[in-house]
Amino acid sequence: MVLLRRFLIIGVSLLTMNSFIAQAVEGVPQTAVEDNPSPQLGDPAGSNLFPVAVIDGGVSYNDPALAPYILRRPGDHRLILGIDFNEDDSLPFDGPAVPPFETLTERSSQQSWLEWISENKEALAKNILNFLTIVLKPGSQGHGTHVSGIVLKSCYFECGIMPIKVFGKNPPTLDMIIDAIEFAKLSGVRVINMSLGYEAKVESYTGGKPVYQDQKAWDRLQKAIESSPDILFVVAAGNSNIYFTKDEKCFFPACLDEPNVITVGAIDELSRLANFTNYDPQKVHIYAPGVNIKSNWINNEWKEVSGTSMAAPYIAGMASYIWNHSRRLTASQLKEVLIEASLFSEGMIFKKYSLSEQGKVVYTHTSNIRSVIPEAKKAIEENIFRSLKEL
Repeated sequence: MVLLRRFLIIGVSLLTMNSFIAQAVEGVPQTAVEDNPSPQLGDPAGSNLFPVAVIDGGVSYNDPALAPYILRRPGDHRLILGIDFNEDDSLPFDGPAVPPFETLTERSSQQSWLEWISENKEALAKNILNFLTIVLKPGSQGHGTHVSGIVLKSCYFECGIMPIKVFGKNPPTLDMIIDAIEFAKLSGVRVINMSLGYEAKVESYTGGKPVYQDQKAWDRLQKAIESSPDILFVVAAGNSNIYFTKDEKCFFPACLDEPNVITVGAIDELSRLANFTNYDPQKVHIYAPGVNIKSNWINNEWKEVSGTSMAAPYIAGMASYIWNHSRRLTASQLKEVLIEASLFSEGMIFKKYSLSEQGKVVYTHTSNIRSVIPEAKKAIEENIFRSLKEL
C-alpha cells in the first residue's frame, strides 16, 4: 500500500511538473537577474528560475526570504513542486514553523454554504494545506533550509529550489535516496545537491580495487547516478577528517567515480582546509566555503553552520548559474568548467598525510566563492571559457 501510494504521489506531481520544467530547462538563456530580485510568488513561467533539486530534509517554504524561489506547480501556485519520500506525501516541509493562515470572508445570511465556499475556495485550499503541514510535519532540523539558502545565494537568485525530502521523522533509507534521484530525473532537473552520505570501510580488495561494507548498496546508488548522465550531482565530501584512500574508508556518494559527480570538500575563511573535511586528491574535486556559513533556518531565522553540507550548495548554485547561461554543456563538461574555473591555493597541507612522498606543500583545487562567482559571471558574459564559447 505504501509503495502504491508513493507511485501515485509521484505520478500526480510529475503530471503537473513537466510543463514548468520544460520551460525552465529547455528555454533559451535568460537575462541575468540583478543582485536579489523579488519575482512573483510561484511565477509559473520560470523564466529566471533554473531548477535545482535539493535532496535533503525539506525546506521551510513559508519563509518570506525563500518562498519566491521555491518552485510551484503551474496553474496552482499554492502547491510545491517537490515531494517527501520520508513520509510519502507531497509536503517537503522543513518545520516547525507555523505557516500563515488566510483570512476568510464572513458568510452573510443571504449566502449559502456552497456560495461561501466558492468565494473562499483559494483561501480554504491554502489553509487546508497549512493545516496538513502543521499536523503531518512536527518539525525537522533546518538542514535543508540552510542548504537551499546557500544554493540561492550562489546562483545569484536565478535558480529555483525543488525540495525533495528524505530526512524527517523516519530513518532515511537508500531506497528513499534512489527514489529521490529518479523523481528529479523524471522531472527534468539538471543539477542535484546532495549534502548527505554514508561512511563505509574497506572490507577487502578484488583485482586491486577496494570492496566496501554494503558494497551492493553503493552499486545500486552508482547505477542510479549512471542512469542519469544529464544531471550533475553535487555531493558533500563528508565531515570525518578522512583521507579516503589512505584511511581505507569512503563516503558515498562522494566516492563514486562518475563523470557527472563532483565531490566538494570544505575550506575556511582563509581558504585553508576545514579541520573536519574529508579529502583525497583523486576523489574530492573542489573545495568551497564550509565554516561558519550563515544562511536561512527554520522559523524564518538565520543561523551559522559548518560542514561540507554547506560547501556543496555553493558549487550547486554556481553550476546552475553557469548552465543557465550555456545550456549546451553536458554534465561532465560543466564539472570540468567548475574545476578549471576554481582558484589554486598554495600552502594547503593535509593534516594527516601530505600529498607527496616528500611532504612538500602542494597545489589543490579550491573554490573561493567570493572571487570565483564574479569571475565566472564575467567569463561567461565575455565568452572567455573556451568550452563555453565553442559550445
